[in-house]
Amino acid sequence: MASQGETLLLLVRRSGKEAKQVAEEMGYNPIYLSRLFKKEKLPASAKEKAIEVFGLPLDYFENDKNGSGASDHPSQEKEKDKEIERLKDKIKEQQERINKLIDIAYKNTKEKE
Repeated sequence: MASQGETLLLLVRRSGKEAKQVAEEMGYNPIYLSRLFKKEKLPASAKEKAIEVFGLPLDYFENDKNGSGASDHPSQEKEKDKEIERLKDKIKEQQERINKLIDIAYKNTKEKE
Protein backbone atom coordinates (compact mmCIF):
# COMPACT_ATOMS: atom_id res chain seq x y z
CA MET A 1 0.00 0.00 0.00
CA ALA A 2 1.21 3.51 -0.75
CA SER A 3 2.76 5.54 2.03
CA GLN A 4 1.33 8.94 2.82
CA GLY A 5 4.37 10.50 1.13
CA GLU A 6 3.72 8.48 -2.03
CA THR A 7 0.07 9.50 -1.87
CA LEU A 8 1.13 13.15 -1.69
CA LEU A 9 3.38 12.64 -4.72
CA LEU A 10 0.45 11.13 -6.66
CA LEU A 11 -1.73 14.09 -5.71
CA VAL A 12 0.90 16.49 -7.03
CA ARG A 13 1.24 14.55 -10.30
CA ARG A 14 -2.51 14.28 -10.77
CA SER A 15 -2.97 18.00 -10.16
CA GLY A 16 -1.09 18.80 -13.35
CA LYS A 17 0.94 21.40 -11.44
CA GLU A 18 4.69 21.55 -11.05
CA ALA A 19 5.97 20.37 -7.67
CA LYS A 20 7.51 23.82 -7.17
CA GLN A 21 4.09 25.46 -7.53
CA VAL A 22 2.48 23.01 -5.11
CA ALA A 23 5.32 23.58 -2.63
CA GLU A 24 4.68 27.32 -2.79
CA GLU A 25 0.94 26.81 -2.31
CA MET A 26 1.67 24.66 0.73
CA GLY A 27 4.14 27.23 2.05
CA TYR A 28 7.11 24.88 1.70
CA ASN A 29 10.47 24.90 0.03
CA PRO A 30 10.44 22.52 -2.99
CA ILE A 31 13.28 20.51 -1.43
CA TYR A 32 11.23 19.93 1.71
CA LEU A 33 8.24 18.84 -0.37
CA SER A 34 10.42 16.28 -2.17
CA ARG A 35 11.49 14.94 1.23
CA LEU A 36 7.86 14.56 2.25
CA PHE A 37 7.31 12.27 -0.75
CA LYS A 38 9.70 9.76 0.85
CA LYS A 39 8.01 9.65 4.25
CA GLU A 40 5.87 6.74 5.39
CA LYS A 41 3.68 9.09 7.44
CA LEU A 42 3.34 12.81 6.88
CA PRO A 43 3.48 15.36 9.70
CA ALA A 44 0.03 16.63 10.69
CA SER A 45 0.81 20.10 9.33
CA ALA A 46 1.73 18.68 5.91
CA LYS A 47 -1.50 16.65 5.78
CA GLU A 48 -3.52 19.74 6.70
CA LYS A 49 -1.83 21.82 4.00
CA ALA A 50 -2.31 19.10 1.38
CA ILE A 51 -5.98 18.80 2.29
CA GLU A 52 -6.34 22.56 1.88
CA VAL A 53 -4.35 22.86 -1.37
CA PHE A 54 -5.98 19.88 -3.09
CA GLY A 55 -9.47 20.40 -1.65
CA LEU A 56 -9.55 16.97 -0.02
CA PRO A 57 -11.91 15.72 2.68
CA LEU A 58 -10.57 16.17 6.22
CA ASP A 59 -10.17 12.41 6.73
CA TYR A 60 -8.24 11.82 3.48
CA PHE A 61 -5.00 10.82 5.18
CA GLU A 62 -6.57 8.97 8.12
CA ASN A 63 -4.82 5.70 8.84
CA ASP A 64 -6.63 2.43 8.40
CA LYS A 65 -5.59 -1.21 8.37
CA ASN A 66 -3.84 -0.68 5.02
CA GLY A 67 -1.73 2.22 6.28
CA SER A 68 -3.34 5.04 4.31
CA GLY A 69 -7.00 5.94 4.18
CA ALA A 70 -6.39 7.68 0.88
CA SER A 71 -6.30 4.36 -0.96
CA ASP A 72 -9.91 3.52 -0.16
CA HIS A 73 -11.39 6.99 -0.42
CA PRO A 74 -14.48 7.26 -2.65
CA SER A 75 -13.03 10.20 -4.55
CA GLN A 76 -10.09 8.05 -5.69
CA GLU A 77 -12.01 6.75 -8.71
CA LYS A 78 -12.78 10.31 -9.81
CA GLU A 79 -9.12 11.21 -9.37
CA LYS A 80 -8.07 8.21 -11.45
CA ASP A 81 -10.53 9.13 -14.19
CA LYS A 82 -9.32 12.73 -14.13
CA GLU A 83 -5.70 11.56 -14.37
CA ILE A 84 -6.52 9.22 -17.24
CA GLU A 85 -8.20 12.05 -19.15
CA ARG A 86 -5.27 14.38 -18.46
CA LEU A 87 -2.84 11.74 -19.75
CA LYS A 88 -4.97 11.09 -22.84
CA ASP A 89 -4.91 14.82 -23.60
CA LYS A 90 -1.15 14.89 -23.12
CA ILE A 91 -0.72 11.90 -25.45
CA LYS A 92 -2.89 13.58 -28.07
CA GLU A 93 -0.81 16.77 -27.84
CA GLN A 94 2.40 14.77 -28.23
CA GLN A 95 0.98 12.87 -31.21
CA GLU A 96 0.07 16.16 -32.88
CA ARG A 97 3.57 17.48 -32.21
CA ILE A 98 5.13 14.34 -33.68
CA ASN A 99 2.94 14.62 -36.78
CA LYS A 100 4.03 18.25 -37.27
CA LEU A 101 7.67 17.26 -36.94
CA ILE A 102 7.19 14.44 -39.45
CA ASP A 103 5.57 16.90 -41.87
CA ILE A 104 8.49 19.30 -41.48
CA ALA A 105 11.01 16.52 -42.02
CA TYR A 106 9.11 15.33 -45.10
CA LYS A 107 9.01 18.85 -46.56
CA ASN A 108 12.73 19.32 -45.91
CA THR A 109 13.46 16.03 -47.66
CA LYS A 110 11.37 17.02 -50.70
CA GLU A 111 13.12 20.41 -50.93
CA LYS A 112 16.53 18.74 -51.03
CA GLU A 113 15.55 16.48 -53.96
